[in-house]
Amino acid sequence: MMELNLLPSRARFQQKKIKLRKKIALFMTGMVSVLAVMLATVGFFWILSSLKLKTEERRYNTVLKDYESLVQGVATSQDLKYKAKILGRVLSERFEYGNFIKRIDSFLINNVTIEDYKLVGLEKIRINGLATGENIEEVEKKVDQINRGEVEGFASAKLVSLLVNKGVWKFSLEVGTK
Repeated sequence: MMELNLLPSRARFQQKKIKLRKKIALFMTGMVSVLAVMLATVGFFWILSSLKLKTEERRYNTVLKDYESLVQGVATSQDLKYKAKILGRVLSERFEYGNFIKRIDSFLINNVTIEDYKLVGLEKIRINGLATGENIEEVEKKVDQINRGEVEGFASAKLVSLLVNKGVWKFSLEVGTK
């Protein structure tokens, strides 16, 4: 048998094996480095977007609180406008008893004494008064003028009762307004 020396070819194989291991180690180091850089980049962008999201949430909550306070202010304003409109309508449509009584005082003559006023309905007042003999005719003339529409602001007038005692006439007059 012949002996062969395989040492040089074995050394070459070992050398190739060592070079391959170095290349694999270099490739793995490069891949790990690339993955580490990618992981660091993703982590950086995740932290950055998380901070940006928190900032936007704070800004959103601030705007939402401002909006809610404005909504409440607008609702209150609309409620006040509605109530003011209703109040205006009520005030424009209400019956002015003070003006009505002033008109009654102005159309009666001076020697007629008014004892009291009583509301009979929404637009009627009963007037109880006293007059002398010659002045009761003036009261009757005023009732007639009102019923003919000659006295502004009055719709109707009616003598409800008329009594005489020692020359003094006690009357009750019901007057309606327009």
